[in-house]
Amino acid sequence: MGNQLDLWDENRPTTSILSPPPLPSLVRYYDQFAQKDRVIRDISSCVWAVHHSGSIVNLDFRKAGTISDPVVMRVVLEYIQSDQIATGLKYYSSFNNIDFGDFVHFKRLCEDLSPSEFMGRWSLEILDKFPQRHIQSLRQILHWMAKWSIAHWRPSDRDLIRRLPGFSSSKYKSVSDGFAFISLADRSKIVRYINKYTALMTNDTEIFDPNFLRDLCLLAIAFQFGLRPLQMAMLTLNDVRIFDKNTVHISVTLIKQRHEKTGRIVRRKIQASWCPIFLKYQSVRNYTSDKFLGLNPQACSRKLSALTRSITGVAYSPNHFRHTSAQRLVDHGASREVVSDFLGHTDTTAANVYFEASPTQNDLVNAALGNSAVYQAVSSAQRGDMISAANLLRLAPDQQVVGMPHGIPISGIGACHAGQSTCTRNPVLACYTCHKFLPVNDAAIHRGVRESLEAVVKSFDQPQRVDRVSPAMMQLRTTLESVSAIIEAAEVGGSDEQPVF
Repeated sequence: MGNQLDLWDENRPTTSILSPPPLPSLVRYYDQFAQKDRVIRDISSCVWAVHHSGSIVNLDFRKAGTISDPVVMRVVLEYIQSDQIATGLKYYSSFNNIDFGDFVHFKRLCEDLSPSEFMGRWSLEILDKFPQRHIQSLRQILHWMAKWSIAHWRPSDRDLIRRLPGFSSSKYKSVSDGFAFISLADRSKIVRYINKYTALMTNDTEIFDPNFLRDLCLLAIAFQFGLRPLQMAMLTLNDVRIFDKNTVHISVTLIKQRHEKTGRIVRRKIQASWCPIFLKYQSVRNYTSDKFLGLNPQACSRKLSALTRSITGVAYSPNHFRHTSAQRLVDHGASREVVSDFLGHTDTTAANVYFEASPTQNDLVNAALGNSAVYQAVSSAQRGDMISAANLLRLAPDQQVVGMPHGIPISGIGACHAGQSTCTRNPVLACYTCHKFLPVNDAAIHRGVRESLEAVVKSFDQPQRVDRVSPAMMQLRTTLESVSAIIEAAEVGGSDEQPVF
């Protein structure tokens, strides 16, 4: 043991460089929002005008301090010329806020110590000195120093750098905690808001402001597809194809695709009942931009937050809509492949977090039996008025809801504004969650419906049935939770005024 070789001295060359590769004369990168190539021509000026998300960001490296360090400049440039503009801007901002004296000490350790010696000093002199938001940026410095073989670092040391201790963080912590999702009550408010104005679109005498219609389209796209702000802002007039009053398709560019420059194009179909919004907006749209919404990504986020705050009292971001859409698919029994394709991911690993956040099988059954605490808290005010049994009988037969879900005859539960003959959905099961449904104010009738459907739900929980998160199961769950909410509202007392159809 006393003759053990010093592996570091044995395998490392004694000569090294202390600076990164020189800056090129110009840099080309791809602007995803404008969908065109851009060029930074005068790199040596150290003031770079970078096009990002419809704006021009000036990166100024002439300022004294950390940001003027040649390694920092080269790291930021590497991300820009590899078309990772947002990442490059993130690191620029981070390095611009690191204390210069602390950074000089960090660089001295990197250049003077061997990788093994540096690891011993990392926890004592780096983690205690820098805040969490800067640790990742410093790791990037180490990774690039290893790639460029600066000082004692070599490409083989990158695995060692990944193992450096640091602040523990979970990328999807908000998903596991449930904070990334829009509450069911607020989802209902958003849907009712869209449906309310969709119903007015067929009235030719109704005049709508183009900006209002644009925001409505933005809300519908975000709710249905959970797109990123850049994806929504990138939609051009040619990306939105209107075939008829019930058929609208949008072509979405998938971004953040590994090993792809622009991402592939996928087509999504707008919900048929919301198509009139897009038809009306297209007819009155008065923007000169070729972008369908005429907004940049930042404006899309701001508009969505402001609109959801006015509807629900809570400002929801595009990320809330994205996570909620993915979780909705998982809760309805979608596979990892389906969820990954919906999100535009190139692998299925990122979808795992939604399955982990999904309720357990027993929770699903309990929720389907109407025992969900979330749905029990739904107030009667969210359901609107009710109708008395006497007034229900005065309506036309087509407006009185009847049906046989799972072979169980059910009638007298309420009225339909549109009439059952025009509905393409399953009566009774769909009615309780439909904004056009006016329930009867008799709790006993709805309790009978719940008891009948509970027997059906229990059949999903038999040992031989392993698929307890099928679409049919989830539809029953949602219906029974809505039935329970209506029972509670009817027991408190609902309006029995004659409805106007």
